[in-house]
Amino acid sequence: MKRARTFVCLIGSALLVAATLAQDDLPEWPERKIEFDVLDEPFVLADFGARPGQIWPHFAVSYAVNSVSQFYESNRLFSKLRSREILTERLLNTSAAKGLSDRQREFVQSSIWVVARRKSQDKLERFPNDTQQCTVYAVTEQDVRLMAEATLEMLDAGRRASFEDTKASLLKYRTRLHEAEEELTRAEQKAQEAGEAYESARKAAPHKNREAAQEDAERLEVSLWSIEVNVAGINARIATIQRLKSEKDATRDGDTFLMLDRLLMEQDIELAGLMAQKNVVESRLKLAKAYVTTGRKYDEAMGRIEKLKDTIKKLKKSAKRAEDIVRNPGTSRKPVRLFGNVVIQPIQYPGE
Repeated sequence: MKRARTFVCLIGSALLVAATLAQDDLPEWPERKIEFDVLDEPFVLADFGARPGQIWPHFAVSYAVNSVSQFYESNRLFSKLRSREILTERLLNTSAAKGLSDRQREFVQSSIWVVARRKSQDKLERFPNDTQQCTVYAVTEQDVRLMAEATLEMLDAGRRASFEDTKASLLKYRTRLHEAEEELTRAEQKAQEAGEAYESARKAAPHKNREAAQEDAERLEVSLWSIEVNVAGINARIATIQRLKSEKDATRDGDTFLMLDRLLMEQDIELAGLMAQKNVVESRLKLAKAYVTTGRKYDEAMGRIEKLKDTIKKLKKSAKRAEDIVRNPGTSRKPVRLFGNVVIQPIQYPGE
């Protein structure tokens, strides 16, 4: 039992090492480095409604990207904005949001904290026509920097998930491919052994082919059954004769005993003939069965090889397709494109 458990552990370790090696050459999700541009010129916030006890943001951060789809219910720009509760939950679940101040957390849970626009404006440079702008509010400059990181992380979330899923699929294909190739090696060894056994059985059998051996085996099975029935009958007659000879009966004369001896001799002779037939039938049946059985095992071994080769072919194709995507991901598996620097401005309210 201990050796069996050790063997299983070794297999598990080997597969873990293979999976680790399989991902060493694959690209990672790119780390985003944000360049902040801090301006003295204020960002005028005219559409922020005041409520009693409301927290007022003091900084705005704006940036231009090629997609803000994560903020909306569908991929169409300016379709319905997701509910503030959903957006806030996703925001606070980002890694960047872990550093937000308590005041900022309270602010995002009570107010609108993000605005998306189709065109870049304010102090952002001019970019392609499909550029979309995000402006995010915060209570401190440190919080506004973290909000920029957190919202960009949100925008990247779906794309990163697609990238990581494809990469995970590739690693799964590589691991399964490694397993299948090792299994193919073992299967080829078994097929070789099965082929040798099959060839040896074919040469030993007196049959022209496997079909003839199968037919002969079926006939020999019937013959063997018939012989065994006859042997059982003879053994029963011998037992009866021996019993009669052992019984003491005053009425029996010498002729009766001589007759019983003669009958016993006849049964012994017939039994010897049947046993000789049985030995020949069993020997021939063994050869026929070996021919058929080893042939079937060889066919199964070769069939297993073909199946594994087909599996390996499909896995290689799937792995190649997944690897091409991982190494050259399309837009849906790349980080959103950030145009220029991320602009931080102090907020100014009308009338200040």
